[in-house]
Amino acid sequence: MPNELVQQWIKKAEEDWTGIKRLKTGGLSDIADLISFLSQQCAEKYLKALIQNEDTEPPRLHHLTVLL
Repeated sequence: MPNELVQQWIKKAEEDWTGIKRLKTGGLSDIADLISFLSQQCAEKYLKALIQNEDTEPPRLHHLTVLL
């Protein structure tokens, strides 16, 4: 069972994913920048959940390649 911090990261990532799906299906393609931003945030939070799952505090940065 993932610890509480891992679950919090996953919950936040899934909130971003829900936002992406709603924006995409809402016919709001003119806000592609927002969808891209939320996609990056979602990926970042899932990566931080993986890092946290290894009992390591995720770094406070937003660079996906570094997080990988």
